[in-house]
Formats: sequence, C-alpha cells, structure tokens
Amino acid sequence: MGNLAEIRGDRERRSRGGRAGRVALAAVLLAATAAVGLLPACSGETPDPAGLPAYDETLQEKLPVLETGRVAENDRMALDWNREAACILLLDKGSGQVWSSIPYDYLTSDWFNPDENYILSSSLVMTYVEPVNEQVKVMNSYYGTTLKGRIRVEPVPGGLRMTYYFDLVKISIPVEYTLLDGGLSARIDASGIVEADGNRVLQVDLLPFLASAPNDTDSWLFVPSGSGMLMHTDSYVRPTREYSGEVYGEDPCATVLLKTRNEAAIRLPVFGVRNQGRVLLGIAADGADSAVIMARAGEMNSGYSNVYAG
Repeated sequence: MGNLAEIRGDRERRSRGGRAGRVALAAVLLAATAAVGLLPACSGETPDPAGLPAYDETLQEKLPVLETGRVAENDRMALDWNREAACILLLDKGSGQVWSSIPYDYLTSDWFNPDENYILSSSLVMTYVEPVNEQVKVMNSYYGTTLKGRIRVEPVPGGLRMTYYFDLVKISIPVEYTLLDGGLSARIDASGIVEADGNRVLQVDLLPFLASAPNDTDSWLFVPSGSGMLMHTDSYVRPTREYSGEVYGEDPCATVLLKTRNEAAIRLPVFGVRNQGRVLLGIAADGADSAVIMARAGEMNSGYSNVYAG
C-alpha cells in the first residue's frame, strides 16, 4: 500500500432543489502503488449569515502569501508550497513521486504557461448562483483570484490555510491543507465562507487536477459506476468522455424530468487514477451521500484526463 493523502472538507447545504448547495468535500489520497480517497465532511447546518465577517474588499495588490518552501513533513510524506504557481505539492519520500494541485509533469515542463492553460492552474472551481434570475455560473480560482493576487496563504499547524477572494462576486472561500501520517487533509471551512451582494455558493470543486494523467498515455481513470468502470485517456480515437454520478444514487426527493442514459447507482464512494504506473485512489467518507464524482477522459483543451469530487 502506498501513501495516504486525505482531503477533508466541511460542506454547507442550501435547499435549491435536489442536491444543490454542495460547498465542500474531503478526500483521501494514496500515492505510489496505492490510491486517493475523497472524504466529504458535512457541517449539517447552514452558518448564520449574521455571524460571518463582512467580505474583505481590501484593494491592496497582494495579500499575505507564504514563501515557497516546505510547510510540513513526517517520516513518509512532505507538503510543499510553490508561491509563484500557487500550487501545493505532496511528496512521497520513499519513492520520490510527487502529486500536485497542478499536474506535476506540466508544472515542471518548459511549456508551463498558466495563462494559456488556466484550468490546470486552478486548485478550486466555484459554482455560484447570481441573485438576478438565479443564474448558475462557474468561476475558476486562477482567473478569479490567483492572477489578481487575491489569495491569502498563511501557515497553520502541520500545513497551510488558503483563502480565495473572488472579488468580482464578493465571495471568499477558506481551505486548509494539512499533512497527516501518510496523507494530506484538504478541508474547506464552510463556516468561514463569506458571500455578499446576493451571490450564493452552490458547489466547490477542490483540487480537480490532483488525480489526473496526460492524455494518450498508458493511464486510466477509475469511476464507481456500478461495480466500477475504467476510462482510458485516448483523445484522438474518440471525443471527450464525461462522467458524473451522485454517490449512493439520485436524491429520491428530486424530480427527474429527463434521463439521457441508464447507469447503475454509485454504491462505493471511490474514484482514482493510474498515471503511467503510479496510482491515486479517492474514498468519500463523511458527507458522501451529497457528493458527486466527476471525470473527463481525453479532454483536448487541457491535454489531461482527470477525476475528482464536488
């Protein structure tokens, strides 16, 4: 068994029909010959808006950001921070393998350019609802926060805390990354999310490219459809394949007007990736009943296939 990286997150729920209102999740990542596990943790209650701080509208160019370097380590693992790329890196000391929020081979390549491939540089993707007509929109952390220097990064015991400030919609989301014995915990602090001007967070996808692999390599994604399904990373033979499934099946309280495919319900809250011989496996735990597992195979715009939970 390889290393364990655990990502945890508090999730706030709002009733907008079905399972809308997923705000965070948690995951377990097992590197080397192991797997990644995603563990959503649920707060169970919606924070009282009156008890939340006002949105930080500071107009300074840069927020406090931790310098590049090692932020935590133990006998098996190390957690590093890259300030220039706004990227966390998880090192397996035994094998020397690295998993990172930006695909590591891309991060260390000569063609690394976040402006051209911004989605790979986004460690968080937020879906939110506008107050006018309740339109649902998506914003990634690279253009929404990183490019503008609107990420606050500060040390916490065993790791770091990142707060993403989406100034355009006046929403801020705090995330804590802490090293565990053989793993990583990434926890979205739902009680610390700040919303203003009527905008409301609907869903947060954390570390969407941590479990990823380059297209057209000896790699595959694992999704828990039925007894399990592998999605190969070829991009030239077939168009992009997408998968999205609610853990433990659809909400029985939701009204389904149209189904375009017949799929078995997810019975085991797991997902994973094999990236050319190394494996990452995710296991959803607390709050898994509100999690959605998503995957894209052979996606040509980014050049990567990825699987994650939201």
